[in-house]
Amino acid sequence: MLNKQSPKSSLSILCLVILLGLISAFSVSGFATSIGLIPLCVWGAVFIFIWVLLTPNKNIQLLPRGIGWLLTIVAIIMLIGVVFNYKRIAQLANYITLYGIVLWTLCFYRVDWLSIDLKNIGYVSLLMGLFFSFSFLPDRWLGGWNSNSAIVTVPLALFGAVILWMRGGRWLKILVLFSVFFLFEILWELQNRSAQLAIIIFFFLLFFDKPVVNRRWFRLFYISVILLNVLIPLFVDVIGQSDWTSFIFDTSAQISDKAVGFNGREEVWEVEKIYIATSPILGHNGLRHFYPHNFSMDVLCQWGWLGWCFFMVCIISILEKAFLEDSPYNLYLCVFVVLILMNTFENSLLSNEVFTIFPFLFLSVPLCLNRYRLKKQ
Repeated sequence: MLNKQSPKSSLSILCLVILLGLISAFSVSGFATSIGLIPLCVWGAVFIFIWVLLTPNKNIQLLPRGIGWLLTIVAIIMLIGVVFNYKRIAQLANYITLYGIVLWTLCFYRVDWLSIDLKNIGYVSLLMGLFFSFSFLPDRWLGGWNSNSAIVTVPLALFGAVILWMRGGRWLKILVLFSVFFLFEILWELQNRSAQLAIIIFFFLLFFDKPVVNRRWFRLFYISVILLNVLIPLFVDVIGQSDWTSFIFDTSAQISDKAVGFNGREEVWEVEKIYIATSPILGHNGLRHFYPHNFSMDVLCQWGWLGWCFFMVCIISILEKAFLEDSPYNLYLCVFVVLILMNTFENSLLSNEVFTIFPFLFLSVPLCLNRYRLKKQ
């Protein structure tokens, strides 16, 4: 049994999910600029971080102590670089969303996920994700702002789908499968192949649960995805000529309207590698020269290899800390890995000159629920 359910807690968490969902939906669009949404989120995050640091949670330590201190020094060095080379608010947004990974995870971990019935949260999140992903399509209600907004809101739909799937029940699972199919249709219209692949893998995880319940399979899954995310753009010439890549491209071209290959991404990545080479260790203080269509390339240009390693060490530490053998809640963690995969050919994850922190819920919720499950065992 979970803690006694509190209507007040349920309403507060519902409002939190809606707020994070709205920020994700509109931060990419022109609406965010017109109302000054990004500066508001940035300075609001500063006060939240101060609160988290001044009220430490003694029950959880996400990073080993030595690594934690080392990464803190790296984060301070990067912040000094931003301050002395400040040009626009997007630098701070990139810094807070990427280097704030531990603080955001701890912040959302403090939410009393045990005291509520998550089903209503699941309905709201799923409907919001589907609504905004559909509405941001070209020629739709919100389609004139930015088609990438349809990708940024995919995590909302997946968060709700995970909650409802784990609630069990035949009709709920049918609803989830129908919703996943509808989301795939939305992405088909957008012709975003990486997002479509992410949805296919999510669907696969619902029925093949080895990466969900077995730590070895889980490690193989997230390590493979992380390596793909960084190696594909760095070695695109070699990878693009392999037989298996040619097969995937040919198959994809036959069922979509996009050209064979990386659809021009390889040219963007080659230019981005030139910028990365000018400052490979520390990057360019959070500045993005252009949109590189890849999460790792974005981070490498902005923060260098030091920043990329910082994030990956944090991610691996949190994934390992949150994972519990044979726990169904690990599905949240697997979906976070799926989001990394989705952003192999986009960057709607973090450090993308907007303010997307919704994905951190996929880390905090299982961290909380699995720790409770471990105590019960």
